[in-house]
Amino acid sequence: DMSDPSSKDPYLADCREKGGNLTTNIPMCHIDGVYRTQSLAVLRYVARKFGLYPEGDIELSYTIDNLIEAANDLRSCNYKPMKMMGGGEKEKKVYLEEALPKHLKNLARLLGSRDYFAGQFTVADITLYDALDVSNRQVPGILATEYPTLAAFHARVEARPNIQGGVSASRMRVIDDEQAAAAACLRSSRSRRRSGSASTASTAAAAASADLLFTAALRPREI
Repeated sequence: DMSDPSSKDPYLADCREKGGNLTTNIPMCHIDGVYRTQSLAVLRYVARKFGLYPEGDIELSYTIDNLIEAANDLRSCNYKPMKMMGGGEKEKKVYLEEALPKHLKNLARLLGSRDYFAGQFTVADITLYDALDVSNRQVPGILATEYPTLAAFHARVEARPNIQGGVSASRMRVIDDEQAAAAACLRSSRSRRRSGSASTASTAAAAASADLLFTAALRPREI
């Protein structure tokens, strides 16, 4: 629980010990007995290790790096309207009407008629898939209705067996976590009502919990 200092502080101290940085150590990747830090460095390390970052072609390497940065630009754009990131109605309006369309139009331009952004499947496609997936969940169906080539790309990447397996496992974990949290909240509200101390807030919490359980069971599973 990162909101609890008694849990957060030991966790971060452990990350500092393993990662070695006095600044940022998460996300962290543990491969071959070595802890590796800094997200973009880890991304490129893993890509090279597993053949998703072609070597020996400086122009192709530049293209891949450029695409990774385009994905990071979209990812930052996706974060700005989020409440947890301090976003409000103003940020949502800018995101929906200006920022998101600009990024998606640019990515559609970069993809063109190709199956993959660099002409072959690379780490850039995985990074772009992830950023586009967030956009498509924040504005459901925007890829299919307004950017069909990006929607086809998204489906193409997700259909790859290893991607599909990882996405399915992640979505299952999210639903399990949501259902557990909702059930706990619902039990708490019922307990308050039985003790005669139910309030408007607890009644609303119970209703919200039940709704969360219902929608989590019916909606497409999200990452």
